[in-house]
Amino acid sequence: MTKPFMKKLTPKEREEIVDKAVEALDRGDEDEYDRYCCMLPLAPESANALKQSVGLEALIARGINLIEAVEAYGEDWLSN
Repeated sequence: MTKPFMKKLTPKEREEIVDKAVEALDRGDEDEYDRYCCMLPLAPESANALKQSVGLEALIARGINLIEAVEAYGEDWLSN
């Protein structure tokens, strides 16, 4: 399995990513918008719900930032 994307972001980093995502959306670049959105940590509850519905491999393949889910549920969450 591919290694999951997990990065803790500072408030400034979050703001910069959101700004870039909005700029991409304003340009109509939905692919770039999606890429930036995946960099933002997904809330643990949302990550868990998506894990149940589409599977962990899909979340990892999409490059979704799973740091908050791992912090909330532990490293074992990535293998269960």
